[in-house]
Amino acid sequence: MHCPRCRQNVALTVNRCPNCQQAIKPLLLSQQIPLAPQQRQSLINKILLPSACLLFVAIVLASLRFAINPVSSWAWLGVTVMIAATSIYLLNLVRDLLSGFVTVQIAQLELLREYSNRAGTRFYGDFGVLGKLQLSKEHFDLAIEGNYYNVTYSPKSKTVWGLAPLSRELA
Repeated sequence: MHCPRCRQNVALTVNRCPNCQQAIKPLLLSQQIPLAPQQRQSLINKILLPSACLLFVAIVLASLRFAINPVSSWAWLGVTVMIAATSIYLLNLVRDLLSGFVTVQIAQLELLREYSNRAGTRFYGDFGVLGKLQLSKEHFDLAIEGNYYNVTYSPKSKTVWGLAPLSRELA
């Protein structure tokens, strides 16, 4: 980070510029804030579709269980793995929803990644201490590797809700 007065490099934890001795407002390195209504609704929407799919699979499995023709063990194994993976994903979303809070933390963006497949494109940012977080297209386009950001994210599902460039102000 830079001192707003003399543009000298200043560590995040330092509240006085070593060059010009100007006091700089201290930064809150981490805090929790309540979920906004649109964030809460987005989490609910992300929970509903996979839950409906799990319910459908459970109904199909119950139907196959009582069907005349037996199903192979490999099919049961594949379905079990699919249910386990979806359940872990849903559990993280539900934990974020039930906590009712998002975390705002200062972090340096070390690496941007973009993954494409048939299902679409996913964007990720590696924030060092925070790990790999999923970004929206808008955040991905605005982000620059190496810069510091105020990252608003859900800690369990690793979803970024807000990404604001970090700036220091004079005290």
